[in-house]
Amino acid sequence: MPDLWTHYFFSKDVQKDNHLPISWESLYSLGAQGPDFLFYLDFQPWKKKSGFRFGTLMHQEKPKELMSYVLTLLEKADDILRDYLLGFVAHYALDSTAHPFVFYYAQDPIEHKVLEASIDALLFEERMARPLRGEDSLAIIDVGKQLPQQVVDFYRKAAKDIYDEVLPERVIQSAYRDFREFLILTRPKGFIRLSLQNLIEKLGSAPVSQYIYPETVDPKVLNTNMYEDFMQSYDKGRHKFTRLFEVGPECAMRNFEGDLSE
Repeated sequence: MPDLWTHYFFSKDVQKDNHLPISWESLYSLGAQGPDFLFYLDFQPWKKKSGFRFGTLMHQEKPKELMSYVLTLLEKADDILRDYLLGFVAHYALDSTAHPFVFYYAQDPIEHKVLEASIDALLFEERMARPLRGEDSLAIIDVGKQLPQQVVDFYRKAAKDIYDEVLPERVIQSAYRDFREFLILTRPKGFIRLSLQNLIEKLGSAPVSQYIYPETVDPKVLNTNMYEDFMQSYDKGRHKFTRLFEVGPECAMRNFEGDLSE
């Protein structure tokens, strides 16, 4: 699936496309990361793993039901929850159209992450006219040291109502804090941070370096033709968001996984 900056730029595009009235920009941008922050729960090698893997469940199970649920909530949400959920819808709109591209070209989790990072790097340079490496990724999605209670309640209720799962508040908040910590850790600046990255790589099973944005994109990972193909999926996602936003829950239940142009 696309990574943090691609989801960020996508959310900005659909915000403009649909004239979305966003009050809390960083919360909207965090919402555009969907439940991805849950993947970072207990990422530190020295932490005992909690066993909660709800992020995977939300990506793989009942997408139509989830999206219909979110769009229904949007109809009566307060401003805080509305900002988050609009970003959340943007996350799934892009994931659903970019999924075939990423999984076609990336055969394992490391290739997957490197490809995502390369897409982020090219898109960022295209939009901002400067390299992505060294950019503060936390700044665009930081809502403080804790998630708003409305967002926590959304995840807990969705877990129960859709998946019949119990998702404790402490797990949600801990995952968000770990996500923030990870983004701080992977800022490629400073000897101390580099030393900590090296320590985590020694203790853990996966290299932290794959999460650092490249100085230059390897054309063997992402060439111009591949990037253009991806951007076609990206544009389809923009159209899908508009259809979901305009038509609502019944559109999600009818054909969320397919083409919403009809």
